[in-house]
Amino acid sequence: MTKTKQPFLARMARGDRIVICLLLVLLVVTLILSGLNAMDLRLIAGEIYLILPMIALLLLIGWGMSALWRRMKPGTARKAVGAALVILMALILMVAMTFTSVFTGMNIPHRYAVMSDEEGHTLVVLRGLDPDEARMKTRHEARLAADPEGSQEMIAEDFSFTYTAYAPAAMGLFYRPSTLLDGAVHIGYASKAELMLEWSDGVGHFYIQNPEIGDEGEMHAKG
Repeated sequence: MTKTKQPFLARMARGDRIVICLLLVLLVVTLILSGLNAMDLRLIAGEIYLILPMIALLLLIGWGMSALWRRMKPGTARKAVGAALVILMALILMVAMTFTSVFTGMNIPHRYAVMSDEEGHTLVVLRGLDPDEARMKTRHEARLAADPEGSQEMIAEDFSFTYTAYAPAAMGLFYRPSTLLDGAVHIGYASKAELMLEWSDGVGHFYIQNPEIGDEGEMHAKG
């Protein structure tokens, strides 16, 4: 009697099948988000674009460690290697979480505010660290001129935030990059300047009130 050959996935251990399914889900979600991005829809929670591949990488590392451990013969050596792999995976997770937290905090804008006019036009304002070194240097020099005894190193007061605004979409989970018509606003971390908004025919004009040294820019976005 001829035996029916089982499908490839059916011959794998349950844990292996779960990992493969999770990787496929992550791949599908990533492809969908890439397609939406091409359609002018980008996630407001931009850190997800980094978290998804990070999770996939951690799954692959953990899967590889598991496969290595399962190939070993039962015994003291297997237990020792298993304990070492658990500790190593914990360290990798800690490093990955720290890197993700620092990278997203420094490089990915986050939701700052949602503003609407009386006619129902809405804009979501994103805020991220300003990478411009010239503005940073300007604030640094102005701070030292006002306080020569202050820190010669770059401190929080020398940094600034960059503000951009877009029309939200899909229940506020996404925004449309094309709706930022022009410009951006840069306001210092310790500045007392205010980000102001005035509407005209559904277009929001953002500007700075009471700007301080290094504060600059304005922008227009269509709600």
